[in-house]
Amino acid sequence: MMNYEIFKEVVKEKFMDYMPEKFKGMELVAEPVEKVNVTLDGIILREEGRNISPTIYINDMYKKYQDCGDLEVSHH
Repeated sequence: MMNYEIFKEVVKEKFMDYMPEKFKGMELVAEPVEKVNVTLDGIILREEGRNISPTIYINDMYKKYQDCGDLEVSHH
């Protein structure tokens, strides 16, 4: 089973494989995001010229991965 840091890198590497073609040109950035009383790890999709970027938090994905041991299942 992967530790959290390895899991985060694998998710970042594989993430764009699951995205529709129209998102393929976007930049993918993984960075900590401050929330109320907690810091979460977010994968942020950035597109040049846009101020709005969707953020996907992977902390819960890792918990699901720990429960099932399967990366393919943990992202659903």
